[in-house]
Amino acid sequence: MTLKPVGPLDSYNSLTDEYLVDYFNNKRIRKHLRHMGLITRRGEVVDEPTFRYTTARKEHRAHVKELMSQAVINKTLELERNRRAFIRDKLIEIRKIETVNKVKRDRDDYTLDKGFRPKSAPPKVKQDAECVAGVGIPRVAPSSGSLSSSLPTVAPPI
Repeated sequence: MTLKPVGPLDSYNSLTDEYLVDYFNNKRIRKHLRHMGLITRRGEVVDEPTFRYTTARKEHRAHVKELMSQAVINKTLELERNRRAFIRDKLIEIRKIETVNKVKRDRDDYTLDKGFRPKSAPPKVKQDAECVAGVGIPRVAPSSGSLSSSLPTVAPPI
């Protein structure tokens, strides 16, 4: 806790000093005092509590203005970062598509140069009644000739 000194200088106000009237009547000095908020536009001296209140309001207003400008700058930077990321992602996607198209084009050019096309997948074998035990080996139909020609040749049992 600070103690206020008690004495004649404690209540002294230079703006009300009768010997400094000529100094404070100078146009340049009055303009400066008005700008600082120590006197009103009519030339009246502002009391100390009012001066402190108006000074605090000005400082608060300046602080809020600074915060708002920082928020605008930060938001602008964030939007710019998002825009650049979007553009980067789109460029990467375009590069991938171009790479795929180039590979397809090169593959087609290669097959045309060699004069052949790659073979397609082998046909699927149906697994139905015509196949032996569903293994995919077609059943051999007996020929109209001899019955022995359709039978497998097996060694006789001993």
